[in-house]
Amino acid sequence: PVLEVATPFAAAIQQMDGFEVFGRPITHPFYSPDGLLLHIFEKVAVCSPADTPEQANLCPMAAVIGIEPSAAAAKLYDIQEGMMFYIVEGELGFHVPLAFDSFIQQHGGRRASGDPIGEVTLYQDGTVRQCFEHYCLDFVADSSAKEKVDLASLGGQYLQSGLQQGWIPPEVVLPGAPSQRMLLMVA
Repeated sequence: PVLEVATPFAAAIQQMDGFEVFGRPITHPFYSPDGLLLHIFEKVAVCSPADTPEQANLCPMAAVIGIEPSAAAAKLYDIQEGMMFYIVEGELGFHVPLAFDSFIQQHGGRRASGDPIGEVTLYQDGTVRQCFEHYCLDFVADSSAKEKVDLASLGGQYLQSGLQQGWIPPEVVLPGAPSQRMLLMVA
């Protein structure tokens, strides 16, 4: 079954190939106390000034959910080592794996991702993650030896962090019952 949710951000989302990669919507569009129009998906949040949804971009998710930025550093690696170097301050920046850079370029570029806020992190389950101002990317080699880059599923965490900061609780979208409120089940 297809879940249809209206969004004032449809054009901006399509420019970032978002409907396929953002995950399903977990809220209807709503206004934050500071006047932003927000629409939260499983993996990202889209926002704009309230009166200009055509200026939509991905929201600065990392700051809201408490991911602390690291200090930018000098370039050590380049394309021969499988890295791009994203400059964020003077000559300092962060190394970004080519697979992540390719994903970023295919889905709205650095305007959509924001600047990297740290280097790549390896987790115990083998996931490689790198966070940017607007989202985090995961690289997972699955059991069939295919490599995959995907957005980390942080939308629920973003929503919960926003609620703690005083956002008006939006209705959470449920297949088959889009008007039902379900804040406790958002993860």
